[in-house]
Amino acid sequence: MPTKRASSSAGAGAPASGSLDALRQSLVEAPTFTPTAAEFENPLRYLLSIREEAEKFGICAIQPPPSWKPPFMLDLNKLRFPTRVQKINELLVRKVQRLKFMKALTGFCDGRGTPLKKIPDVSGRAVDLHLLYTLVRKRGGFEQ
Repeated sequence: MPTKRASSSAGAGAPASGSLDALRQSLVEAPTFTPTAAEFENPLRYLLSIREEAEKFGICAIQPPPSWKPPFMLDLNKLRFPTRVQKINELLVRKVQRLKFMKALTGFCDGRGTPLKKIPDVSGRAVDLHLLYTLVRKRGGFEQ
């Protein structure tokens, strides 16, 4: 038989008055089960043994015995986290602003007859045209 801690339960049913105190007194506390180490040797079997009583409440608490140590279930040989390379300059400006700038820049280049086919690079690294534009404007623009 599962071990269950005593719970406080006043009479069940709807309160006669709509007061909050009456509602609180009509609530029945959900059961808290405290199994022994022997009962909790197989946790799934224990859950099945308390199921009928716990279903009456829709919820219950189970405090495993202090000696219970859950097994480590992750296979560290198969554990992989998906990674993503993030360029620091992309973290500074919202993508929406960057996309609007690049759309305007490609439209400007197309209008001049010199389409922007690829992003220029310096020493093998792509130039962040939006950041370059922002920094040049911050320092007074092309004329200064």
